[in-house]
This record gives sequence, structure tokens and C-alpha cells, in this order.
Amino acid sequence: MTTVTQTITVDVPLSQAYNQWTQLEDFPTFIDPVDEVIQLDDKHNEWVISIGGVERRYQTEVIHQEPDARIVWTSLETPRHTGVVEFQERAPEQTEVTVALEWEPEGVIENVGAMFGRDSAAVDKALHNFKDFIEGRGDATGLWRGTITPKKEHAMSQPTSPGPDSTEVHEPAQPERPVHPGPPEEPIHRELDPETEDALRAQQERHLDQWRGNQRV
Repeated sequence: MTTVTQTITVDVPLSQAYNQWTQLEDFPTFIDPVDEVIQLDDKHNEWVISIGGVERRYQTEVIHQEPDARIVWTSLETPRHTGVVEFQERAPEQTEVTVALEWEPEGVIENVGAMFGRDSAAVDKALHNFKDFIEGRGDATGLWRGTITPKKEHAMSQPTSPGPDSTEVHEPAQPERPVHPGPPEEPIHRELDPETEDALRAQQERHLDQWRGNQRV
């Protein structure tokens, strides 16, 4: 791709400079390779250009148009190219015009860049011709103040989980509450039969006697 960007200041009000640029039929007046521009509808145009004795016809579509601010167009067929022109007021009677062109070359002669020239100098010449043309008139030759909004692209899918910049709020985890044990259980008393009670008492006595003997050693 080849890209050229040039800026010029014209001594006319913002709206006058913008209105004149919407009159594509007048482009052959200040852009040498352009023989004719045919307005097909509000968005589509057919260009006829002659480069090196070779005539080419192609259609373009205006994809974004904002009055007194910006116009963007693109070709609908080869050779592929896109153009942008922007307008900015510098004073009540002074406007800055910036043109940016991007195209795919198709040989030395048949190059859509030659519509405005193959280099920055040629684009600069076209803008100076525009400056002379618009400053030499009391007003634009016509106007179109419509707005064209770019087509919206499909919305991007949202991530399934928040990323590092997510504003999703996470509540702090609450500590688990201890389970209350409840009232202590009452000890369980079991009644023993006399024989079992005597056997346990005898066992305890033997343990005591054994302990006393260990203490004497």
C-alpha cells in the first residue's frame, strides 16, 4: 500500500471549503487526471480518469460524511484505494484542509494514485489548485449537507470471565461461623451388678499395690 498525506490552508470560511469539496463534479477543474465524476446517488460516484493516455472508470462509495468535519470514501473495485479529507477552522475566514490517500499500485501508468499524483508533490499541487479555485469564488458552486454514518461492525464477544481491568465487584468471603456446640450433655450413670462392682474394685486395688511397690524400689 502507498500512502500520501498533505495539508493546506485556504482563506475561506470552514463551511465554504467543505461545501465545495462535496461538489465532486467540479473535481476535474483542479485535479488534472480526473476527466469526469458522475454522482450516482448520495453515497456512490463513478470516476473517469486518464493516466498516460489510458482511460479508467471505477466506482467509489462515501462511507463516512460529517458536515464541516470529514469525508471518507473507498473504491468498490480495483484498483483499490481509500481517501480521507478533513476540515478544521483556523480562523473565521481560514480553513485547514488535510487529504490522505492510500492505494494499491497497479503498474507504473495505471496507478490510482495518479488521480491525485504519484507522490506528495502531485497531491500538494492538487490542493493548491483547489485553494486557487475556492479562493477565487465568492462562494461554493454547490453544497450537500447530509450525514453518512459508518456501518457498525459486529460487537465483539464479551469475555466469559473478568480480566485484570474488569470493574466487576467481588464481595469478600465471609468467615464461617462456628457451630454452637449446644448445652453440654448430662453424664450417663449406669448401675452395675454387685459382682462386676467387686471385680472392678479388686482390679483397682491390684493397680494401687503395684504402684506402691514401684515407689519403694
